[in-house]
Amino acid sequence: STSPSGFHLTHSKALLAPHDLEDNKTLAAAFEDRREKMKEWQVRLLNQAILHRHPLDRWKTIVNVMILKEPGNHKIHRLRVIHLYEHDYNLILAVKFRQMISNAARQQLLHPGQFGAVPGRDAILPTVLEELQYEICRASKRPLVHMDYDATACYDRIIMNVASLSSRSFGQHRNIVFINAQTLHQAKYLLKTQLGISEESYSHSDIFPLHGCGQGAGNSPAIWCVISSILFDAYEEHANGATFYSPDLTVCAKVYMIGFVDDTSGSTNDFLQPEQQHPSHYENLAKEDAQHWNDILQLSGGALE
Repeated sequence: STSPSGFHLTHSKALLAPHDLEDNKTLAAAFEDRREKMKEWQVRLLNQAILHRHPLDRWKTIVNVMILKEPGNHKIHRLRVIHLYEHDYNLILAVKFRQMISNAARQQLLHPGQFGAVPGRDAILPTVLEELQYEICRASKRPLVHMDYDATACYDRIIMNVASLSSRSFGQHRNIVFINAQTLHQAKYLLKTQLGISEESYSHSDIFPLHGCGQGAGNSPAIWCVISSILFDAYEEHANGATFYSPDLTVCAKVYMIGFVDDTSGSTNDFLQPEQQHPSHYENLAKEDAQHWNDILQLSGGALE
């Protein structure tokens, strides 16, 4: 189900789906009139919740479903936790945060190295950029150290205080941010298995705080996009990165961090050295960058695999 309360996605889909009443124009007109009124009242309900910053009670029940990352592996750290939200609440998150990302992309506020959840960018270009780096090194006979990073459970480790401030800095409305934070702060989480949904629940507390919006939230990709964009900017301040030059040294390209959602990669080299240095020289550069990224990620609540 898409909604723990039972008011699931098919109810809203029925308000938009085609019907078979074309032959009876009178009945079809009456049917469409009722559907328009139902859509109007549903939109009014959502707008009132946003206007008064009041999360509905049914939004505060979230069901967790765990799926296997690998068949037959039931170890707790290899289970993927999926959050099932109320579909209308999730609609608000998806639409509003998608608008935030689109506006940020038009204003060029997002880091150019983040390709996940950004309009006009996909998972192919990071691979192309990686291959271009290898080809430049092969043609120029310059060493390059390439590092791949994977942030573990990045959606589940997002600190919502950081997420709220980051979203506001990229133009998200305060009411949307408040509803999202309040819903998660007051939410009770149930566990769904083949035996059904548990009667017991767990919730956020000061002693045992719960962080993260989780996989399944419509705004998780957008939130991680803005947070990682800020982290990439901070990484560039002190990282060595990789520099590439054209043969006549008139064109220079600097590469620090390239990522698609939580999968990122960094490179380092010493392109202008006339002679190849000892491997330990490049190893030290790579260690500095890797440690720098690990420290920045941990400060934001994240961690590497």
